[in-house]
Amino acid sequence: MLISSLSNEKLPHLYRSTSFRLSDDLHVLETGHLCAPKGFRQVMKRDVFLLQYITQGYGKFCENEFTAGNGYLAVPNELEHIVAEDSTPYEVFWIMFSGSKAQDALEKCDLSCHNSVFAFENTKACADIINSTLSNFQPTNEREEAAVLNAALYRILALHFAELRSAISSDTISQKVMRFIRENYYENISIQTIAAQFNYSRNYIYARFKEDYGLSPQEFLLNLRIEKAKQLLLKERTLSIKDVALSVGYTDSLYFSRLFHRKVGISPKDFIKTNAQ
Repeated sequence: MLISSLSNEKLPHLYRSTSFRLSDDLHVLETGHLCAPKGFRQVMKRDVFLLQYITQGYGKFCENEFTAGNGYLAVPNELEHIVAEDSTPYEVFWIMFSGSKAQDALEKCDLSCHNSVFAFENTKACADIINSTLSNFQPTNEREEAAVLNAALYRILALHFAELRSAISSDTISQKVMRFIRENYYENISIQTIAAQFNYSRNYIYARFKEDYGLSPQEFLLNLRIEKAKQLLLKERTLSIKDVALSVGYTDSLYFSRLFHRKVGISPKDFIKTNAQ
């Protein structure tokens, strides 16, 4: 069903939604287009996945800046902060989906299953695919509509797969390791895990990473986890220290607290108190 809220001055947008599911594995719920108004702000959580492709303007998503040519991914149960730049608010096309295989599909596209902004060479092509579901399309029944929306998602995933193959072939081992760590920091990963993932020896990976970035993969992982933990401690005040530890890959909250104190100089609890507003 195509719905227009262009008469709504606060949030003018056009979207097509469907409640019919072709499959429980992966199904599209909605596609849409938004020209964000100046000063637009939104804080929310979702229970679905949302890929958004920016075609004009500037903004911030979860404190990360984006511009035309970028995309951003919103995932279930993570707090979103969306801000439109006042002078040049953004235009975006989105596709909303869910299903038991949704996270797996994103991971295979090399997209982190956390709220994040990403660079993408085919942003306009994805926007055009989404726009085709909104313009000049009059479905005869809900099954046809659902099929067209699902086909749009698979065409978009195909573009991500194509870019991923190109990126992987040209990346150095250090770049591949860094990307792997960034996308899996919340898992129980180690240098052994990384070595097995890329079929190189631990010593070779250590040497190349240290040469290119000036620190070991383990040090990079620790620094990343602590930065992610700091963000969670400040933004998700309802989370316990144990929950934060688990969110960044540590099952032992006491061990996490010791590492945090070593890197930051204060305990997680004191960090919250120090930065309380």
